Amino acid sequence: MMKIQKIPPEPISKKGQIFLALILLGLAGIWVLAIYAYQTLPDNIPSHFNFEGKPDSYGDKSTWMILPVALSIAPIIFLLIAKYRFTIINNHPYLINLPAFFMMIDRIPAERRAWWVNRYFEVLLGMGAFLTLYLLAIEYGIYVGTVAGAMPEWFLPVTLGAIPVLIFGFLVFLKKLSAEIADEAKIYGNARA
Repeated sequence: MMKIQKIPPEPISKKGQIFLALILLGLAGIWVLAIYAYQTLPDNIPSHFNFEGKPDSYGDKSTWMILPVALSIAPIIFLLIAKYRFTIINNHPYLINLPAFFMMIDRIPAERRAWWVNRYFEVLLGMGAFLTLYLLAIEYGIYVGTVAGAMPEWFLPVTLGAIPVLIFGFLVFLKKLSAEIADEAKIYGNARA
């Protein structure tokens, strides 16, 4: 594997800051909804719904305090990745499997490398924002289903349909970024020749 020169940290872009804010807002929403549900729901609530959206088992409302903990794991990981992105890319590049990035980064001037790191991590943060809001929507659907005694009609299509959209969108953006970094590497490669 080619060793790349250390990339100095650079503040995250405005777009990245918006994605971070959406992750934080979604994370706060997950906790606010869970606390509200815990305070307002009766002690015995539906704890599981069948494929038709009808409750098939009941349990204690304390599960509403476990739900936000489980739903918070992914957003917190995205926040940590954003905070430590340059440490990860400089000290543990094998954790980031982006072949086009590592093949092209040495061909780009050192002053542009941090910008490209932030571009790649913006895509990751965009995915994190989408995922966090998706988890909030799932939690809201569970709350609505708990209150109504049946899951809302939109719950199953949203739950099953959003993940392929997320993965496809992420792959499309990575491919686009890989093409952009290759184009810039060609420009600087031609300038050196």
